[in-house]
Amino acid sequence: MNHPTRPRWFAVLVVVACVTSARADKPADRKYELDAPPLTIFDRLEGLKLGDVPRLPDDERKLLLAAWGRKEQPPAEVEADVIFDAMLFASGVEEAEPRRKYRERFDALLADAKAAVKDAKTDRDRGEGVMNLLHATVMKKGYEGTQTSLAAVFDTGTYNCVSASAMYYLVASRVGLKLQGISIPGSEYQPGHASLDLIDGPDRVQIEPTNPDRFDWAAKLKRPGVQVIGVVPDREKGHAVDALGIAAMIYSNRGVALAQEKPARRLAAARCYLAALALDPTDGTASKNLLSVFVNWGPDLMADKKYEDAVRALAFGLSFAPKAKALQNNHHVAWEKYLDAAVDAGDDPAAVALIARAAKAVPTEKDFRNSAHWFIRAGQRHAQAKDWACRWP
Repeated sequence: MNHPTRPRWFAVLVVVACVTSARADKPADRKYELDAPPLTIFDRLEGLKLGDVPRLPDDERKLLLAAWGRKEQPPAEVEADVIFDAMLFASGVEEAEPRRKYRERFDALLADAKAAVKDAKTDRDRGEGVMNLLHATVMKKGYEGTQTSLAAVFDTGTYNCVSASAMYYLVASRVGLKLQGISIPGSEYQPGHASLDLIDGPDRVQIEPTNPDRFDWAAKLKRPGVQVIGVVPDREKGHAVDALGIAAMIYSNRGVALAQEKPARRLAAARCYLAALALDPTDGTASKNLLSVFVNWGPDLMADKKYEDAVRALAFGLSFAPKAKALQNNHHVAWEKYLDAAVDAGDDPAAVALIARAAKAVPTEKDFRNSAHWFIRAGQRHAQAKDWACRWP
């Protein structure tokens, strides 16, 4: 009897921002993609029993819950202090005293910015003045592609598109400028990108905070002799985000870094993605990266023959994303491999009991309702391997 082979493992690539320059206009129509609120999912991580779940300090939880509650309310301005705290929390600064010290450093920087633009006649002049000041002071060490942390901008003078956008937003918004964050999602072929627009009456002024020459970037690109070297993301594929959306990008990129450590810190990464979604529920990059934690975790656990842990991790992902095809596939494949291993182990009653569990876990799969199928598969494997010894009388 021949049976069709199930699909192989699916893997999901994580997406990170950032690259260089782009242009964007209108926000896309987006929605929250998961079946439970972010912090509800976070609180269930402990039940996975697959490692220590990073703590979520009370102050950070309070801020995230308040941000999540905003999604059911009419749009409103977020207090400047809340935005600053959100960006520090996203950067991993959890304790009150370090946050206070960063606030002191920011206040000094803001005083310098106000002095630098006090004679500016227009918002564009103020915006360019802020750009020049930042690159002469707190951002003077230059671009570093993986440096997403706002705190590290203060500490190292380096930045990427996300942390540069965060710093520019914090300072420029406090000198009276109206700004719109822009997020351009990445793909498996290209990183995402963050930038800003200055709202100047009916006009939008494109700002690429990673480079002091890229204030009003669209206008400068039109000048004679200007050439752009490198990848230029399509800004029309971007969408508008508020200041908390910029903080969400910091969380999300931090999660990517944690997931890429050796060994991967998957629960810490999941915590960051869930925090990002509390701040920006429609952040599709954070949603995809969260799913990738569980989609990719299952096969890794199976490779170590941790079958029970693998099906549990994949089932957890399905509990909040039941329609995710990659999770569905890997959950099914994990059960297949688990059942094959159980039958091969020779404890038939235990194998039959496990097959019954699989039938409940994946009720749409008819083979999981047929115990004989798995013993026939075992016989076929032995025959193909020319292992003619039979353990059954």
